[in-house]
Amino acid sequence: MAPSVAPSFEKICGSTKSVAGKKRIGLVIDFGKKSYAPAGEKVQKTIVRCVVTAKNSQGIDVLGQVVKVRAGSSGLICGFNGYPKKECGVEIETPAALLK
Repeated sequence: MAPSVAPSFEKICGSTKSVAGKKRIGLVIDFGKKSYAPAGEKVQKTIVRCVVTAKNSQGIDVLGQVVKVRAGSSGLICGFNGYPKKECGVEIETPAALLK
């Protein structure tokens, strides 16, 4: 499944000025299609943001600047901004809508 937004550093961060001692990261978080959403939940809109962060920042640091990250006890990232509300690492069957 292709992302809903084609990642392009120039499009995402082109208008964000570089800052000495920091790095710019073009971040796209695509929450997927509604056919994957847990029952009773709505898929959130895709987030596209240029993040200016410390040069030693790791992925989780960058994510934390943009969304609230929910992780399981094992450290597995389970959700962003409350989506999904409870599920974590659940295996799902491929929805029929995506088999076409």
